[in-house]
Amino acid sequence: MDAELFDLEEQVAMVAKAKEWTKSLEDLQGDTRLELVSTVFRATDIPRQKNIFQGYKESVYSVAFSPDGKSFLTGGADNTAKLWSLDGKLLQTFPHKRLVNSVAFSPNGEMIMTGSSDHTAKLWNTKGRLLASFSHADQVYSVAFSPDSKSFLTGSADRTANLWNIDGRVLHTFVHENSVNTVAFSPDGKKLLTGELKIAKLWNIDGILLQTFIDKDYVRSVAFSPDGNTIITGSADYKAKLWNINGRLLQTLNHQHEVYRVAFSSNGETILTGSRDGTAKLWNIYGRLLQTFKGHQAHVKSVAFSPDSKTILTGSIDETVKLWNISRRSLQTFPYQISTVVFSPDGKTFLTGEKKAAKLWSVGGSLLKIFPHDYAVTSVAFSRDSKTFLTGGDKFAKLWSVDGSLLKTFPHDYSVDSITFSPDGKTFLTGEVKAAKLWSIDGSLLKIFAHDYAVNSVAFSPDGKTFLTGEDKFAKLWSIDGNLLKTFAHDYDVISVAFSPDGETVLTGSHKNKDGTAKLWKLDGSLLQTFKMFQDIVTSVAFSPDGETILTGSTGGTAKLWKLDGRILQTFLHQDSVNIGSSVKNVAFSPDGKRFITVSENNLKLWDLDLEYSLSAMCDHLHDFASLSNDLNIPEESRNLRQRAKKACEGIPAPLSTLSLTRR
Repeated sequence: MDAELFDLEEQVAMVAKAKEWTKSLEDLQGDTRLELVSTVFRATDIPRQKNIFQGYKESVYSVAFSPDGKSFLTGGADNTAKLWSLDGKLLQTFPHKRLVNSVAFSPNGEMIMTGSSDHTAKLWNTKGRLLASFSHADQVYSVAFSPDSKSFLTGSADRTANLWNIDGRVLHTFVHENSVNTVAFSPDGKKLLTGELKIAKLWNIDGILLQTFIDKDYVRSVAFSPDGNTIITGSADYKAKLWNINGRLLQTLNHQHEVYRVAFSSNGETILTGSRDGTAKLWNIYGRLLQTFKGHQAHVKSVAFSPDSKTILTGSIDETVKLWNISRRSLQTFPYQISTVVFSPDGKTFLTGEKKAAKLWSVGGSLLKIFPHDYAVTSVAFSRDSKTFLTGGDKFAKLWSVDGSLLKTFPHDYSVDSITFSPDGKTFLTGEVKAAKLWSIDGSLLKIFAHDYAVNSVAFSPDGKTFLTGEDKFAKLWSIDGNLLKTFAHDYDVISVAFSPDGETVLTGSHKNKDGTAKLWKLDGSLLQTFKMFQDIVTSVAFSPDGETILTGSTGGTAKLWKLDGRILQTFLHQDSVNIGSSVKNVAFSPDGKRFITVSENNLKLWDLDLEYSLSAMCDHLHDFASLSNDLNIPEESRNLRQRAKKACEGIPAPLSTLSLTRR
């Protein structure tokens, strides 16, 4: 079986197996359900082909999405450009006399430009009618429309780039020393980029050279960021390079062979590269590799983002085009500087601590209320009835109602680094330098539990009779009346503690240099399991509500889901486009255990762990494959798999739509 079909074969088999095990997914319990969730989750978390377009007889050299994202263009060695719907239906064919090197949509979506080795660039409407033809003295390697759709660029082997208006008049010719392999307009239409041997050049539209970007080999591709302040170049030296507009090199992105195409996402936060090494790669603008798209059997000659940047196209000389889903498992990203987070016990909202504010959000992404502070909020906790909550920060703890009323202020000697309600909601604990303090909600300080160092974390047992503190190299178990019952030793600072839902075990998180650990203990101090992070520092730990799994956050920018026996079920990369490797500072499960939150320096992510959602998501892009148009020359093996995909996904509902963050 072809490699691209094997990827889809796995998904079909996985869905069928889940349905075979039980007619009702609700019947799956314990380890069986957990293992299935993990397996399905891994399958939906990696880059997946939404569609495979196999109807080509020659290499594909260029791809482009339409501005509305509903169709795409291809250009290739069969001497044509083709317009396709996303389900593979051929809409139009645009003929040339030789291979088509480059294709482009006008930003208004009304026109198409093609560049060919037959020495011409051609302008078409989307219905297939030729509007104009524009000649060069040699092959046309690259074409690009201006942002207003009133002019366009062509780059040619005749060592020129031409700026044309739509009527066919040459507005300016940009002379080069070598073949012009690539061209691009700036977002404001006032500047343009060209790429040739060992150099990319920035020009204004009047022909004045503004800047040069020196390379070591042929510059194959260039692109502007959406704000026009940075550019990306792809080179035959196996690298893509990110530059500022003044010519300073910012980042280098490595492939194993020539980089043929580069592209920015619509929000400017990610970059896509396609290479002769057979892969496409997704990067953030700080050089971190986010995803690698494997599956082509030869050079990836072209790549393109969809307008919403949720899917990409790759075109290859293996005679296929692939449509990939790059939406990760996080349902939403909240771009704020958040210190801490907690779900409400009713699961309807969550609370964040930020710089000079606590914020209450719906799980759908709406900002419900802001609670101003004069300091950074470093700890938050909900009462069991979800009607009140606590915030902690610089020398104060505060009790609030969710409607915004400040009910009480509790002064401290130092910053409040951790805070938690008792199960009955009548008292709460705070952790500060050298002390944990027990308070009644009416403002009375009930007891002080002395420590030698800062108390980093506090947690009540489910019955409220005991509690945990984490400081220096120890977690400590206390009775509510002040007796130290047990000490749990680590090699370095204990920075996070948690009770299991049944109260019979405790979880502690610590770090030692760069080798962090989380540990599971019995209440009598017996060590049950050690969860080794390797090269990362543990920042946060949490039990799932059913007590069957634990979640850890780390300085390596990941959260890990573990079984209690120490097996890793899943690793979640928390992409922070502002800081490379930004720490996951806090993790929290939703009350039903189907979602969890990770917090980094610059954003918060809400993730989904639900089995039904995972199967729905898998069937969502299996549906794309199963509904491929018969206009494509689909092999019999692929047709059979399409039928099996349809059958496997019968009765599985579509996934819930993702809601976007709204601000008030």
